[in-house]
Amino acid sequence: MLADPAERPAAFTAADAAARALAEAEAAQARGDLPSCREAAEGAWHAAGHALPPSARARAGFLLALSLYRMGRFAELVAECGAVVAALTASGQAESACQVLRWVALGVPEIGLFDTGLQAARQGLKLAEEAGLLPMRVLLGCAMAACFERIGDPWQAERLLCDALVLATERCGDEERFVCLNNLCAVALTRHELLRDGPDAGAARATLRQARDFGRQGLVLAHGLGDPFYCAYVEANLGDALNFLGEHAEAESWLASALHRTEMHRFEALRWRVLVSLGELAVERRQMGRACERLQPLVGAMGPSAPQVTLMRAQRALYRARRALGDAAGALDAFERFHRLERQRSVAQLQAQAEHLVTRLEIEQSRREASALAERANALEVAAMRDPLTGLLNRRGSERELRALMLRRQGSAGEPPIVVAMIDVDHFKAINDTHGHAAGDAVLARLARLLREQGRPQDLVGRLGGEEFLIAWPGIGLARAGEIAERVRQAVAEAGWGPGAPGLRVSASIGVAALGPVPAEATLGELLAEADQALYRAKRAGRNRVEVADAAPVVPAG
Repeated sequence: MLADPAERPAAFTAADAAARALAEAEAAQARGDLPSCREAAEGAWHAAGHALPPSARARAGFLLALSLYRMGRFAELVAECGAVVAALTASGQAESACQVLRWVALGVPEIGLFDTGLQAARQGLKLAEEAGLLPMRVLLGCAMAACFERIGDPWQAERLLCDALVLATERCGDEERFVCLNNLCAVALTRHELLRDGPDAGAARATLRQARDFGRQGLVLAHGLGDPFYCAYVEANLGDALNFLGEHAEAESWLASALHRTEMHRFEALRWRVLVSLGELAVERRQMGRACERLQPLVGAMGPSAPQVTLMRAQRALYRARRALGDAAGALDAFERFHRLERQRSVAQLQAQAEHLVTRLEIEQSRREASALAERANALEVAAMRDPLTGLLNRRGSERELRALMLRRQGSAGEPPIVVAMIDVDHFKAINDTHGHAAGDAVLARLARLLREQGRPQDLVGRLGGEEFLIAWPGIGLARAGEIAERVRQAVAEAGWGPGAPGLRVSASIGVAALGPVPAEATLGELLAEADQALYRAKRAGRNRVEVADAAPVVPAG
């Protein structure tokens, strides 16, 4: 039945107004005006009678959730989450629904709602898995890790994030890698907070160096992505790490940049956090009066609904500043406020840890199940990464395993770098021409066995192609690697090469180098460039020798 003509104009007006509000929200989001985006999206989302089509209304809810998260209005985000996720799911926008759940998981622990955050992360992971959204699974895994970090378990968080980073590097894009790195930076800062007043000052400082390294890597990706929120967040994290490492000038530069972005784009909760970081920077520089000038009005402006960790950091920095200035009453007041906030947060953390012990066990079970599924699913892929003649990793497999090895050791303070060797059989073409290709294949297979025998279980050994091989040694220094390479060279030169090729003698030239800092997207050739140059020098110097990058050549014995 047609609506009464008298009712049509009102109905059309409501639909038109909602559509205009949605268009305004889209435009405001595109230009980075979060308050306007929130206001317009809220109008479209709550329009009378659900005037928009379901998919458009769901989009309005998504923009509202985005604005609330980035403005730090976490309580409002929780209130809207259930209906927004339901609308997005019903309209087939599973990825956007996962994103909203991720924002809840990341945001609400800041105001003490640990249980709600963990539930949101779990719900999002289930939805992402059902929809086959691997990048969202990585992002929600990071959100789950962030929840564990907030409830006082940064070690569990770090394990989850390292797993996620390997997966993101192998199968996802720059955004997922950035989120992993930025969260690893934040988790390292939390570990430093737990360790800083303990007996092992070296361990506390090592976590700061990890945070700095993760932050620098994340910064490159964030600037490439061009997202101002990501840029401000990682600049703030990097600034904190540099501040506590004593690199104050650079810390101030990144914190100032982060503050500019948060003020320009109205990232209110993040702006508060950066202002507290600048107050802490003043304390570390012994500028106690300036610290009080920054922090005292900020504490009043934030109010009790601000993120708990931000309030706690502000009160602790105020306590240190006022105590140094001799203001006993002010220092006592700041200390009592800090202690009260810390006690409230500790109780909430303990409750969350007790309630979600099962969640941690489920995560471990899920990790085991996922590992078993991945092994079955990747059986063909693994086979494709092996060289059929030698059984070693081929070039593709070597690159993959080398990157994974680098990620696992990323930020490991005080440990030797990964050292690699490029090994090339001397005059291999002459072996094929003189003794036949079967003899040449036998040489390669025998050499592969010899390289495995000379190494440790954790060493990476691969055949890059033709007569060229790779060894990667984690955990040893360059000088020690040169000695091992010389032992390998001697073993090759002294081995018997079979009765099927009378008179056959085989030697190898080896170039050794440590892997230095390289871009994450570097090719295998770029990763091995220094070792390749050292190999070239060994060839040019007469073959059957070892050359170590930035070191004297290892002279053959005898």
